Amino acid sequence: MFFKLDKRLGNDTVEIGDLSLCCVLLFNDFRYPWLILVPKKPGLKEIDDLSRDDRILLAEDTYVA
Repeated sequence: MFFKLDKRLGNDTVEIGDLSLCCVLLFNDFRYPWLILVPKKPGLKEIDDLSRDDRILLAEDTYVA
């Protein structure tokens, strides 16, 4: 099974980078430079669905972004 970005999120963002766990998206809103980190794990609904190790990677990706 592979990671697939939700269509709604894909329509409203531009992918600008790739980190260890997450793809980095820029939200299409000229008023605010919103970055969105999306873990590249299939079937996730909530952060709680990540393993402990993946939550650590998410924290590191947040720091890098």
